[in-house]
Amino acid sequence: MNSQKPGILFLNGVLPPPYGGIAHHLKTYLPLLVQEGYKVWTVMERSYASHNYDEYQARGVNILIPRDPPHARRPYYYRRRLTLYSRYARWMMRRYVHHRSSYRSVEEQLLSYLPETDDLLRWHQHEIDIIHVFDRPWRQGWIGQILAEKYRKRLIISVFGEVLPHDDPIELIDAASEPYRSLSQDVLQRADRLASMTRSCAERVALLSLNPSTVYPLYFVSGMEEFIEPPAIDLYPHFPELKGKRIVLFVGQLQPRKGPDVLLRAMPGVIERFPDVVVVIVGADYGMHADLEALAAYLGVETSCVFTGPVPQDTLKALYKAATVFAFTTVSQIECLGLVFVQAMYARCAVVASDISGVPEVIRHGENGLLYPPGDAAALQNHIITLLGDPTLRQHLSAQAFADVNHQFAPAGLRDQIAALYSFDD
Repeated sequence: MNSQKPGILFLNGVLPPPYGGIAHHLKTYLPLLVQEGYKVWTVMERSYASHNYDEYQARGVNILIPRDPPHARRPYYYRRRLTLYSRYARWMMRRYVHHRSSYRSVEEQLLSYLPETDDLLRWHQHEIDIIHVFDRPWRQGWIGQILAEKYRKRLIISVFGEVLPHDDPIELIDAASEPYRSLSQDVLQRADRLASMTRSCAERVALLSLNPSTVYPLYFVSGMEEFIEPPAIDLYPHFPELKGKRIVLFVGQLQPRKGPDVLLRAMPGVIERFPDVVVVIVGADYGMHADLEALAAYLGVETSCVFTGPVPQDTLKALYKAATVFAFTTVSQIECLGLVFVQAMYARCAVVASDISGVPEVIRHGENGLLYPPGDAAALQNHIITLLGDPTLRQHLSAQAFADVNHQFAPAGLRDQIAALYSFDD
């Protein structure tokens, strides 16, 4: 085995901003790989071109974001399409014939990354040994397959919540999934290795007739240490309405699969029992904010609800520290884990979480948190009331949760997983 660390090209290796689950992982993971001696390149889609990533470049992460020239005219786009057919005709034809994809969708996917990524590989083909694709085998995974075959590189695909596309934000498989089944199966079967951050997500490959036991663990939840430290700001000048209140906290995008409405439906009984409680809902609006405000008014809890929108990281840490209970309410199995409840555990906040996907791989009911059936507002209400009324239980659960996540996601374990995943016998 070659002792030199391989060079790795990450496809869809997104970094913040904007923020999301994968971006939050990779902001720590990619610089860590550089520290460990790996050469790292990451490629993001054109839509990321407006953001600045100089801090990651300074830490040794090489970044490529394909950019169109300003004021590009129609002939430019025709030339780009001709370039696709001159370079990738055999892969495109394989997809048209065997997987019956539309010309438009194939071209759109390729133009998100190519041909610029192809040029990067050609320039650095003696330095790059592995292509590691994050998420969506039918999209980024297929592009990784093309490049790995063309340049004879190892291909690793990390699977998260979605091994097939879907239109329904709640359902794992729906009518949109079936046309992509053969493509996703082909991409995953041809990969040299698959990886996943939870056992639950690894089991999703069984939907495509692959063996979950062959999936490598990469159970990293990195960058959580910042939530241990005391917050750098005083929360109450920013949110005076929270002073003297006990906080039930939600953090996440305001969209149906995150289930913020479940928390609101649980609150009338909570507030009746504990009038000093306020529910704080933190997160960007994905089309649900107005409906949530209307629901709060209908339930009669609007005066006990605070919608903050997205907040700076220091404010988020202060909210975790101030909260009495954190509620993780996601209702969809598409979610692979859910970073926000892990952040709450690092911040020593007692957690109530829906029993979905990889959540029970971290939370053990009654030992380091409480679990409830997803979507069950009555069960959520009972758990919140229990925690609000029992400070000894809260302290026990939060202390055990802090100890558990520090052990489960310790850097030493991650380094062992990294070494196993990226080591190949020549």
